[in-house]
Amino acid sequence: MSDYYEYGPQVQLSGPIVVSGYLADFTRSVTYRASAHLGLTYYDIDRLVEHEAAMEIGRILLEEGEAAYREVESQCLARVLGQKPVGLIALGDGGLLRSENLTRIEDEGQLFVLEFELANLFWRVQRLARRLEPARWHPLFAGVPDDVAEIRPYYQERKVAFDKAQTRIDANALNTSEACQALMDCIVATSS
Repeated sequence: MSDYYEYGPQVQLSGPIVVSGYLADFTRSVTYRASAHLGLTYYDIDRLVEHEAAMEIGRILLEEGEAAYREVESQCLARVLGQKPVGLIALGDGGLLRSENLTRIEDEGQLFVLEFELANLFWRVQRLARRLEPARWHPLFAGVPDDVAEIRPYYQERKVAFDKAQTRIDANALNTSEACQALMDCIVATSS
């Protein structure tokens, strides 16, 4: 059968791969596409948190605060890291700010990060905000930043954790499809 599609995994993972990056929607899309192409299980921590809390992330942050959100996020991550079959896990940009999450990922899987330089991130946020409601580009920001300096603390705080990743993918010049291919190439290279 020449048109037969193999639904099983196209690669064997020794453990889960957590994919994170500065822009959660970009990271989520890239990770989902890669998991579909490679036949791997896909987990989205943000969606699991929303399911667990029975409300959207923005509402969780508004009503219960970031600390409560991060606690549920950590619980969901711990649960997914232990699930079988192992697969790709999309983790929002702040998920690595808790050292226990980073340690857990290092112990149980691998961390891949989709990286942007600060200026590139700023311009991507500007483009993203034009397509969405301005307040929706990131749940922790009110409105769209007017200057790179406004997102510098956010960027630098996350960069410390992102720099610890086993695999860092330069996504500066990549669109979603290209970043997906780069991620798949890295997964195949590390799983063989």
